[in-house]
Amino acid sequence: MWNLINNELSVMIDPMLFSFGQRIEQKVGLVDMLHHYMNSIEPNLCKVTFYYPKYSEEILGTRRAFFPTDDITNINEPPESVLTDMSLPEEILALEEDFSNFTRVLNESITLAVQNKCLYFVTPLDIPEDVRVHVREGYGLIIVSYEDLVSNIEIFLQGFYNYYKFSSPIYGIDSPNLAHQMIDGFINKKLHPFESLIHSKGVSDSAKEKVRSFNHNRYPDLLVARDQILFFKIQQQLDAVRKGIFNSVNPRFHSSIIYHLNFYYYLLYGAIDHLAWITNDILDIGYSLENGRMKVGFKVTQNKNRAEFISRLQEVDEILHSYITSDTVQEWLFFLGEVRNQSAHREVMTAGPLTAETPESKMTDAEIDAIIYAKEPPIPADIVHMFPEGFEENKRIQDRQAYRISKMKVVVEHIAVVEKDGEQYTFNPLERMAVDMGHLNEMIENVIQAYTRKVTPEPINEAS
Repeated sequence: MWNLINNELSVMIDPMLFSFGQRIEQKVGLVDMLHHYMNSIEPNLCKVTFYYPKYSEEILGTRRAFFPTDDITNINEPPESVLTDMSLPEEILALEEDFSNFTRVLNESITLAVQNKCLYFVTPLDIPEDVRVHVREGYGLIIVSYEDLVSNIEIFLQGFYNYYKFSSPIYGIDSPNLAHQMIDGFINKKLHPFESLIHSKGVSDSAKEKVRSFNHNRYPDLLVARDQILFFKIQQQLDAVRKGIFNSVNPRFHSSIIYHLNFYYYLLYGAIDHLAWITNDILDIGYSLENGRMKVGFKVTQNKNRAEFISRLQEVDEILHSYITSDTVQEWLFFLGEVRNQSAHREVMTAGPLTAETPESKMTDAEIDAIIYAKEPPIPADIVHMFPEGFEENKRIQDRQAYRISKMKVVVEHIAVVEKDGEQYTFNPLERMAVDMGHLNEMIENVIQAYTRKVTPEPINEAS
């Protein structure tokens, strides 16, 4: 049966996460609150299943982690053999204790996670990166912290129109924008107070509208676009677990990732220009759409009009000017501009995988045909007459190519290229999103600080 989308997410819980009565609040949120929420919605389009090696409590001598009523799938027997031979982190092994049982349970739990097709293994341990890579590439299992797990679960749920947030489990939220408006820390701690400050100081209606649009439309839309990219990445990872094919090319869901990735860059680059216009208005730099359409912006260019805006910015706030013209910010703006302009005006960024050939990808047509058509031909014999001449052979060509691609080894999952001064620089755009949002948030804070300096009276120095 054709699987349209992966709507089941499975997680293995490391028994050390909630052992000895630890993290009770997190445990209640992860298991009880989420379970209650999922049973309160209709239609319920997805499912999150938690597995737990119940038998380990006796081996480790720990207290009961879950109640019989908790929505947990208990595993009562260890696996017959283990897939990994991991050790506990060195800082734990350095203690004068016998941790052999903990090491055993750790490897058994990872094996059980793979056997039950879990995507995540959540643990409090600081597992070395080389071990994480080995487990991910060899078995498709991603080792995560509690904090990363709940973030990924939220993204998974959001793909099925569930806007549940562990930090504030409010029911009835029916849009991703509203969820971010209510829960996102940066929006609530920075953007909302900034908007209140703007309204209390009597700036122009035009400036108020620009700030309102940025806070309530642009920034939340940017977060939603980011979440959609990550949702379809999770779908790719679930696909690999379901099919048991790891560290190879999986073109499924890639087009959805790229669609939202390009939109993300449009929104992100637009956010920079949006901020520049907000800065122009709230710091009274003096441009309007009529006389500054090509002048207002933060990216330093050879354009004399832009240089004029940057110069006026220096006149009104040297601190913000120094930040905007710094090498770090200008390098980031150059990078964003190249990615956005390429996608908008030349070719769409596809950010495909960087791959390497394998013996399987180099197989002959006859060898591949013997594998992929072992049970049925490319087109069933009873309907092949319905297709035009040459159709069957074209399908064979496409099927062989898809097989070869699926057998290539992935070196980098997503790769894109930016050129500067005749040199090419590669990057993974999905991994860069956290960097991008960090830069954007820092820029927003600098603009807010500039306005705060403008409207805050300087203290009067009394003569001594």
